[in-house]
Formats: sequence, C-alpha cells, structure tokens
Amino acid sequence: MKKTINFTIIFVTVLSLTFILTTQVNAAKKVTLTYYAGKGYFKSESNQSRHKILIKNRIYKKRGYAPAIRREGYVFNGWYTQKKGGIKYTSSKKITKSIKLYAHWLKKYHLNTNYFIPVGMTYYSLSDY
Repeated sequence: MKKTINFTIIFVTVLSLTFILTTQVNAAKKVTLTYYAGKGYFKSESNQSRHKILIKNRIYKKRGYAPAIRREGYVFNGWYTQKKGGIKYTSSKKITKSIKLYAHWLKKYHLNTNYFIPVGMTYYSLSDY
C-alpha cells in the first residue's frame, strides 16, 4: 500500500513537471512575421529592406502593430495572407505559426475643382462654361 502511494505521488509529480516544462517551451517559442510592401515601401531601418520586413513574435500572442507603410497615390487597405485576396489580419489576431503578410492598396481619387457648375443646371459639355 505504501509503495502504491509513493508511486502515485512520483507519477503525479513527474506528470506535472512535464506539463509545466512543455507549456513554458511553447510560450517562449517565437515565429516570424514577414511583411511584404508590394509596390509600396517601408520607412526602413539600416538593416531592413524597403519592401520586406521580418518581425519576430511569440507564438499565441497578438500580432500587435504593423510597420508603417506608404505608396504614392494609394491608401493602405490592410495586411492579407495572399497578394490578391486572402484573409485579412488585424492587430488583435493571435499568431499560431510563421506567416507572410501582403499589403493591399486602394487607389486614391482626386477631384478636379477647376470647374464649378451650380446644382440643378443642365450642361452639355464643359466647354460651354
């Protein structure tokens, strides 16, 4: 009886330590987030590319804020898992593995304010004005 109790205590202790050690190893594991700017560019640091940035992140942690990105004549639409289409990643999404994220862009439209036409007036061509 005493041997059975001792064996049970040892078994539970070993099992607990195994669980604790594997949990700590998984919590400390890091994954790589690769950001591709597409036709845009990052404000790069000296050791990074202007079109691609690698960031280390802990597994099962939120992605957090992404690097600042710019493109002339376009508005940034978000980070996606594919160049066209894919799943949109937000800063609150937890990372479970290394992933590649691609920037998606929307074209800016500029209004030409050289012409003023009153509302309700009919016109046939702008040259009439």
